[in-house]
Order: sequence, then C-alpha cells, then structure tokens
Amino acid sequence: MVDAEAARRLFGAVLICGIKDALSDVPRTSEGAGGWQVQKDASTNWITRNSKDFQEVCELAGLDPEFIRDAFMSGKITKKSFEKRRMHWAERPDLKKRKAQGKMEQERVKV
Repeated sequence: MVDAEAARRLFGAVLICGIKDALSDVPRTSEGAGGWQVQKDASTNWITRNSKDFQEVCELAGLDPEFIRDAFMSGKITKKSFEKRRMHWAERPDLKKRKAQGKMEQERVKV
C-alpha cells in the first residue's frame, strides 16, 4: 500500500523541480548551456501546454493544475516568489487545496 502523504510529497518534489528548471537562468546540467536551455524549454512547455502528465503530477501533489499553470503564465510565479514559497508548499499541504479552491481569501493564514 502506498503512503498517501509520501506520494503527495514525491509528486510535489517533481512539480518543484519542473518549476525550478523552467525559472532557471543558470545551467545546471553537465551538457552545458545548450543542454540547460533544452531542459528549461522542456520544463516551460510541460507547464504551459498543460499536458496530461503535468495535470496528473499537480493532482497527485494535491495542487490544482490550472491554478499553477495560470500563475506561472501570468508571471505570478517568479524565481524570487517561488524560492520564498517553495518550502511553504511542502510544509502546509492543507493550504494548497484551499488556495486552489479560492478559499484563501476567507481563511488568511500567517506565514
């Protein structure tokens, strides 16, 4: 039997990695700048094209894929904001679903 919390964290880490790669402006691969740009483009396309596997990863991480994609495409997810909130997502899984469902306006939580 799969531990639901462990699976949520695993897919959350996959999503974080994809967003981090899409926002990256520093080569992280052994292939140099060319390989880095390919990875950055692939990660950006994975998010913006709203592929089935992107949707599944978000859902398994407990996040709304449309909310994440829209936030990324509108520029609300920036490198700075992402780094600031990345740990917060991992620590507070209950906030993810409430924010995706629009309940955060009524339920302000101090970070």
